Amino acid sequence: MTRWRTTVSNPSVLLGVWTMFIWGSRIRNIVRADGWVLSGAMAAAMMFTVLGLALVVLTVRSGSADAAAVWFDAGGKLGVGLASLGILWWVVRDLLILFADHSPAFKLVHTVLAVITVLLSGWVIRSWLHRGQPKPVTSASYG
Repeated sequence: MTRWRTTVSNPSVLLGVWTMFIWGSRIRNIVRADGWVLSGAMAAAMMFTVLGLALVVLTVRSGSADAAAVWFDAGGKLGVGLASLGILWWVVRDLLILFADHSPAFKLVHTVLAVITVLLSGWVIRSWLHRGQPKPVTSASYG
């Protein structure tokens, strides 16, 4: 049970699952609208979905409870890379959506998706930046 709880609370795993959810939903929307046509949007959605899956698999297989500890493994490099790419993608994309002719609901939904992705990505990057630093001692440590 502890391993499951540790894995689920790992920021890299959460970012990977979130990425698969977002981009898997985008693939579904593209297929409903256009069928299985390989377009730029479909290629981007497939790429992000595969990167999210790879991040989850590599992080879980590393056996690390700390996303920062896997930085030197493929999972850690992929986590920070995907986090950085996610922040860049959503900042640019959300600004384009906000200033385009879309409904308020569409703008709101995409802004929420952007905020969640940026927050999860920031958590992954922050974990990497604080890797190897000792945990603070609290009164609970003295038991």
